[in-house]
Amino acid sequence: MFSGFEPFDEAAGQAQRQIESGLINLISTEQLGRFHAALSEVPHPAGSEGDWQVIRTLESEFTEMGLDVNVHEIDVYLSRLLDADLELISPIRQTLSIQEPQVRGDTYSGNPALGPGWNAYSGSGDVTAEVVYANYGTKDDFEHLKTMGIDCAGRIVIARYGGNFRGYKAKFAEEAGAVGLIIYTDPGDAVHGLTYPDGGWASPGSIQRGSIKTLPYAGDPLTPGVSVNSNGPKLDPEGLALPKIPVQPIGWGAAETILRHMSESEGQRVPESWQGGLLFNYAVTGGSDVRVRLRVQQERASMKTANVIAKIEGSVMPRSAVIIGCHHDAWTFGAGDPNAGLMIVMELARVFSELRSAGIKPARTLIFAAWGAEEFGIIGSTEWVEENLPELETGVNTYINLDMAAMGPNFWASAAPSMKKLVMDVTKSIPNAAGDGNSVYDAWAQRAGGDEPSVGRLGGGSDHVPFYCHAGVPCVAMGASGARGISYHSNYDTLDWYHLVVGDDYKPAQMVGRVAGVVASRFANAQIVPIDPYGYAVDMNRHLDGLEDRADELGVEADFGLLRHEIRKLDDSARNAEAILRRVRTSGRPLSLKTINIVNSALGQLERELLLEDGLPERPWYRNAYVSPDPTSGYSAWMLPLLRHYIEAGDEEGLEEATLTLADCVNRMGGVLNEVRERLSDSPTDPKAGLNQEMGR
Repeated sequence: MFSGFEPFDEAAGQAQRQIESGLINLISTEQLGRFHAALSEVPHPAGSEGDWQVIRTLESEFTEMGLDVNVHEIDVYLSRLLDADLELISPIRQTLSIQEPQVRGDTYSGNPALGPGWNAYSGSGDVTAEVVYANYGTKDDFEHLKTMGIDCAGRIVIARYGGNFRGYKAKFAEEAGAVGLIIYTDPGDAVHGLTYPDGGWASPGSIQRGSIKTLPYAGDPLTPGVSVNSNGPKLDPEGLALPKIPVQPIGWGAAETILRHMSESEGQRVPESWQGGLLFNYAVTGGSDVRVRLRVQQERASMKTANVIAKIEGSVMPRSAVIIGCHHDAWTFGAGDPNAGLMIVMELARVFSELRSAGIKPARTLIFAAWGAEEFGIIGSTEWVEENLPELETGVNTYINLDMAAMGPNFWASAAPSMKKLVMDVTKSIPNAAGDGNSVYDAWAQRAGGDEPSVGRLGGGSDHVPFYCHAGVPCVAMGASGARGISYHSNYDTLDWYHLVVGDDYKPAQMVGRVAGVVASRFANAQIVPIDPYGYAVDMNRHLDGLEDRADELGVEADFGLLRHEIRKLDDSARNAEAILRRVRTSGRPLSLKTINIVNSALGQLERELLLEDGLPERPWYRNAYVSPDPTSGYSAWMLPLLRHYIEAGDEEGLEEATLTLADCVNRMGGVLNEVRERLSDSPTDPKAGLNQEMGR
């Protein structure tokens, strides 16, 4: 049933299979569609009237299910658009569109509450200047401009989406001396077929909104590391490293006007890899012949939003929890982002509530969370984690993130190493969305060329970050992709777009809900939590290989011999602990509650041994020595970031010390498993204290 520590004995496993069968059958496409429609009626950016309408809808729905509901209000530092304009000044004068037009067949796209595209936390200003094209606006792209002799100082930079988090485009442009930034969606990156509404791909008017906050911590900008509800001191907003230059997103139709005039000038041509999808040769500059005026006015202020938390308390181990979450705020209607995931959270809440009504209660607590202000910088979930950190650092918990989770038929997952085998195992028992007789695992493996499918790394960009990177809670993010189109953060992220492009049968959402529901149920009910103690040993060695290659590339001497030795010991400790647990299992006597608590406590502590007391260098809020978001791209992951930091800095002395620190973390992980082995050897069983009947089996 599970590779690694067996989570159930034979009798409990049989009961769990019956629960899972019922859960799979209860997840309803009709209910998913109803929740999806209820959540996607109005535009609802965090702090807006629409945001509070969605919050009240969530509260009402969860209450109707009979759950214990808490509207966790937070007053956090957000921004809102007041006004903006973009105008080509020369060689001709032309106003450029910064808002999507209404399209035929999409009744939502004409909603009067919709506004222009904008980037939250942009600086305010009115600037007119020449234009520099910076490709994707990555750190390497700006470095390449320097080698080409291109000076961004006093100019407006135009960069295309992709390659990194949009906030770093603004950060690097400002550092290069630019007075403004325009970010556009290039058709070479975002058009792979017919455009909306004839197909699903980004039309010339589609605009990607989004936050450009790049502070070295998630959550409320004014209260790093502590909950905004703690009533402690707040940072001075004037001292925050938020953008000072105006930043404006546009569609590729408006961008084409600027870039075509640059192409027709005598400006320097781009490197071949910088050429986008517009049908002319791109230029890096347009010289004095091409000038643009950019005006942005935004307000930054404290605004109220809320997390909506619904709970089913565990019947045996209520202090341990499985948390299933997705944010609820959206730049516009949010039919895809986030509601293609939030509807699954709601449906799972309904199903587990129905199971409870039938007398099937989870042994551990189930929490269903709809997070506020994720789009502004993972704010709501971070504030909740910071407020509940003592409980998260003591119980045996996991977090399942379902952001934007049903966007096509192709299942995917990213997870902590300790959770990968559980996800893989569950997918073998869930039917594929295509209804072709294959399991989710079979279809996943076929897309991988027949090999075992790969569970990805958890990077940045969503609500797993505070749980995993700050609190050390093992996490899983999952979903399904493959739709022929994109409406990301645009005014076209509507139910009409979703039904046209993803579909209206809700089979992908049902598939993801079944996988997430069984993962949650198995973790909630398992006698021994299904955390794989081998995962870190395997993955750490692989990541060390990559770091050695990176060190060689940069000419940095790296000696990971001691660390690899500790990783081998960790693997041995896991094998020894599992061996004695297997002997206890096969003794024919049920595990005692004391034995189960010993093993679970150790497995719960395993992940937390990777937390660094002082956090990562220059980013102390990020405490996980195994993974962090890439500090120059935002979305991708830095594996073993304590080591990676010193390799990138070329600091061999710091790298040597960091290697010792990480080796000590791994040594403590092995020590935790050795304690399990020793305690099991002392008192393996108690025939009068088995968990089977206590867990209602």
